[in-house]
Amino acid sequence: MGDIAFLPGITGKYYCVTTYYIETGKVGHGIEDFYIVFWQGNEEIGTVTGYDKVISVNANWKVRANGWITDASDNFAYLIGCKFQYELTFIDPTVIPILSIGTCFFAGV
Repeated sequence: MGDIAFLPGITGKYYCVTTYYIETGKVGHGIEDFYIVFWQGNEEIGTVTGYDKVISVNANWKVRANGWITDASDNFAYLIGCKFQYELTFIDPTVIPILSIGTCFFAGV
């Protein structure tokens, strides 16, 4: 779960479920299903969903993912088919909920 600044005045919250994960030494590889809920102030204005492939480096708590937007509410339907990428660093993966800071991109809009 993470917060996203999307456009001026529009924020989002990112949620994911890891459907596959394997560690090979100090590197992890996984697949996630995700959804993002977008807000303008206190009003929910839409959602997008998709999947991504994840690589995590356990030594420095960094994660990088590449995936696709597969569905969206009407307000964000123009993002369907766009590439979704993020890079983040876990603040402390030993504390639940796991919080992170990073950047996400929508490409192909």
